[in-house]
Amino acid sequence: MLSPLAIDAMRQRDYPGSDLAIERTLAAGSNYRQYVASYQSDGLKINSLLTVPNGPKPPTGWPVIVFNHGYISPTVYRTTERYVAYVDAFARNGYIVFKP
Repeated sequence: MLSPLAIDAMRQRDYPGSDLAIERTLAAGSNYRQYVASYQSDGLKINSLLTVPNGPKPPTGWPVIVFNHGYISPTVYRTTERYVAYVDAFARNGYIVFKP
């Protein structure tokens, strides 16, 4: 029997998606709007940071960067306080940044 964390076991699972829900609007940056957003994953509610550039949406939509950083204990990490310079630079260049 495979461990449920083995890659082969994980490939056999179904990973249904969910809609994003805007939980809270945060203070805007100089070139973007920011939100705490949530989604469902494996039966859990996952909070994330969603950054949207200011200005009109391009005809083909905004390109999106999923800024995945791995697990950091909430006792030492705040989603809204880290990686600000990166998120600002991406938004300034016209990218939505989704940081789960």
